[in-house]
Amino acid sequence: MTSRMIPLHGVMRYAFTSPTAIALLADGRIDADALVSRRLPFADAPLGWTSTVPGEIKTMVHVNE
Repeated sequence: MTSRMIPLHGVMRYAFTSPTAIALLADGRIDADALVSRRLPFADAPLGWTSTVPGEIKTMVHVNE
């Protein structure tokens, strides 16, 4: 019996998809900056896993700041 259920979604890396993605980014057909919803300093990295923002797509953690 479960007391709590959460949806879990993952991404599998498929062979030969990286060159296509890199080409789309290089051609400007994908705006990578638009995919980053939130930027956090390394000290706040746990917030990226424990708190979500409505409409969030991707959180980037800056390790050198």
